Amino acid sequence: MAASWTPIAAVILEVTGLLAVNGAAPVDQVMAEVLRISSDRPSSEVVEAAVATLGAVGLLAAGPDGFEVTEDGSQFLRRLPRTRSGSSRSARIARELGAIPLDKAPSSWSLVGCDWPALVERERAARSARLMDNKSIIDGLIVALGRMDAINVAIRSASDRHAALESLMGAPFDFTQWQAQHILDMTVARQTVQARTNLTDESALLAAQIKDLERY
Repeated sequence: MAASWTPIAAVILEVTGLLAVNGAAPVDQVMAEVLRISSDRPSSEVVEAAVATLGAVGLLAAGPDGFEVTEDGSQFLRRLPRTRSGSSRSARIARELGAIPLDKAPSSWSLVGCDWPALVERERAARSARLMDNKSIIDGLIVALGRMDAINVAIRSASDRHAALESLMGAPFDFTQWQAQHILDMTVARQTVQARTNLTDESALLAAQIKDLERY
């Protein structure tokens, strides 16, 4: 009978394979990376069950110093070479894991010593900050599209890129440094009506994602 797996098991195994190169990878380090790249926020119970199941089939060793991928686990991962899309590989790992029979019940494993709520909160805050940074850049581009005539004059009058950045960051524009850099790199193709609509939609999506994170 095929084992019952959760998607997070594939992420834990892949992350451990990347981090535990010269010895065991600390649990906190593995879990922080797992939370960073996971699309959802798994509960501690789901994570504990996934680690226990990986251990039961002999792919992962969870010791006092952290996680290590076993020799069987390394051979398993080598059969699934990395692709440009990390999520694509995780999905392939999850499918392969689902075909592995679970011959014995997993031993219990606990996140004792790992402050799971603090890890989840740190990643939530970091993800929210990344989204807000991205939204700030997008919003800056939207504002810039409405002032392109004045912006183009300022850029053409600048002696070099640094001077152009300083001009965009000063009055009357007052863009942030990151906004100014993206405005300078904005192509003509991004100045169309459709491009502006796309930016507006992207800003709204980022705002919704930020709001969702604030609920946790």
